[in-house]
Amino acid sequence: MTPARTARFIVLAFAIALVVGTGLLMIPASSTGPGGTDVLTALFTATSSLCVTGLITVDTATYWTPFGQTVILCLIQVGGLGVMTLTTMLGIVLARKFGLSIKLLARAETKSFGSGRVSHVVLRIVATTAVIETAVTILLFLRFLLHYNYSPVQALAHAVFHSVSAFNNAGFALYTLNVMDFNQDPFILLPLAGCVILGGLGFPVLYELRHHLRLPRTWSMNTRLVLLATPVLLIGGTVFIAILEWSNPGTLGPQPVVPRF
Repeated sequence: MTPARTARFIVLAFAIALVVGTGLLMIPASSTGPGGTDVLTALFTATSSLCVTGLITVDTATYWTPFGQTVILCLIQVGGLGVMTLTTMLGIVLARKFGLSIKLLARAETKSFGSGRVSHVVLRIVATTAVIETAVTILLFLRFLLHYNYSPVQALAHAVFHSVSAFNNAGFALYTLNVMDFNQDPFILLPLAGCVILGGLGFPVLYELRHHLRLPRTWSMNTRLVLLATPVLLIGGTVFIAILEWSNPGTLGPQPVVPRF
């Protein structure tokens, strides 16, 4: 597939997913109010879900029915997989089609899987996503079920939704206050945080770490930069926020240093 055809495919696939998602969110079964959702609200929500931005104009927890929330979940998953898959495909295409200088840059992203068949790469991305999201889903499901006394169906629904949202860095939640109600629960926040970090690392980095974890000398420049920048940003951001907000009565001030289990 040439770069031009790949670009057209990306635009077409995005447009189809957006139109279908918007249409599904507009039907009465998707919203709790009578008469269905107006086109602007449905379009904005579908776009935000597909582009995993987390921006909302209505409360996800109360405005949408379980069917509507499922549509949002699917759009998030499609959008997240699309970003990882299509960027990887573009890297492979560039490595195949262009000159030496661009090949070297592209291989920084695709070093671990070279220029193998795109179908194999896509399957690896889907498998990696499924493994991580399933692991986090299990942890959240057990916490919701055993500690918060959710029904098995509700615990599973919330666990799946939030693990998918976290891995794809989408920012959507099934709570009006997002996850603020769990601000002292490490068994909810830490799995979600870990899922966000893994999703943010990206598939090329995860794939390379899986196969060359004990051989850092073989890591690509992309992997080295990501693994260096991620802890620096996480630790630096944590320290910076703590300095600014530690005594703020509206944020961290009332919170205990050690979370309550």
